[in-house]
Amino acid sequence: MFTIFEQDSKQRTRFLHSLNAPAIAIGHTLICWLCYEVGLFRMEMDELVALFVIFWAGHLAFIACILAGINRYFPDPSLVLPQMIWATLTVLITAYYVDQMRASVMMMFLAIMTIGAFELKLRGFLFVAVFGVSGFACVLYLLSVFEPQTIMVAAQLLQEFLQFGALTLVAVIFVLVGTSISRLRQQLAQKNEELSEAFNRIHDMAIRDELTGLFNRRYIMDVLRRQKLLADRERNAFSFCFVDLDHFKSINDNFGHGAGDEVLKVSAKLMQSCIRSVDYCARYGGEEFVIILVHANLSEAMAVSERIRTCFETYDYSAIENGLSMTTSIGVTVYGLDESLDQTIARADEMVYKAKESGRNCVKSAPPPLNIASINRIG
Repeated sequence: MFTIFEQDSKQRTRFLHSLNAPAIAIGHTLICWLCYEVGLFRMEMDELVALFVIFWAGHLAFIACILAGINRYFPDPSLVLPQMIWATLTVLITAYYVDQMRASVMMMFLAIMTIGAFELKLRGFLFVAVFGVSGFACVLYLLSVFEPQTIMVAAQLLQEFLQFGALTLVAVIFVLVGTSISRLRQQLAQKNEELSEAFNRIHDMAIRDELTGLFNRRYIMDVLRRQKLLADRERNAFSFCFVDLDHFKSINDNFGHGAGDEVLKVSAKLMQSCIRSVDYCARYGGEEFVIILVHANLSEAMAVSERIRTCFETYDYSAIENGLSMTTSIGVTVYGLDESLDQTIARADEMVYKAKESGRNCVKSAPPPLNIASINRIG
């Protein structure tokens, strides 16, 4: 149960809010019990117990609904309005059976109104207020018909009317205040959402290349440092690939920088399509890219790099410019446990130069210097 709440913060919040009505119901139950003890509740004990068993079954049903996740299928998953209606109904029923302490019981209705302060909009508040006030009017009417001796004394009748007027006035005040609080909460939630979106955009701008959408050089170096720490601690290396676009300058010279930008965007998509979601791809600078293959040995990295090379070679670039083509030279290596990142990067860079010397459009690889830790881990 709590694991589900940890994964769904909204459901956890709904569960916590659902406890407000039972908390108020505890106070309501205590007041009614005290009224019974002093002889102001027109019920026998077994009838009183049965009545409150029904009341509490309703309260617990709402909590069980949220715990089971059934509330997600309702238009309003918070179930605040139904809980408030049920709690108000319990108060109205007991108000009918209480003598002299009816005002104390109806005070619980005002407490119920506070439940919706952070959830309900104006329409919901009005509905609860009208339900509570009209319900109390019905209670007074039923008392005048079936229990006239309880309210027909002049002083008692005046008191009941004053209580009804006070309840109506306070209910109106609660509607106005509660609606204002709810509106402020919604505005705050909207501002928080906008701030969160702005933060995410700023974060993306800080770690991603604006043109290709890939990670930028600064971020990929942070990733490399983290991967090194993990590899040294777990004694499990990773592969590092240097990808260089062949003759990219000639594309800018012959087709324009706009075409060059489009090639870079396509290149990013091609590389991302060839790697796993756990791997990393970044624009290192200009037409140079790097790829980090997590928990991949040399043979696995070579297979991925060859797949990338083939994708570049066979891709149809005619949508960018007729006659445009692109190939890549790729250098591949595996991080040697306990070596410096500069050594790993330099080794992959050296393989790129070897690929270019070999005529470009090929993949060259080099294992790390062998040591006791890295034997059996480079593939």
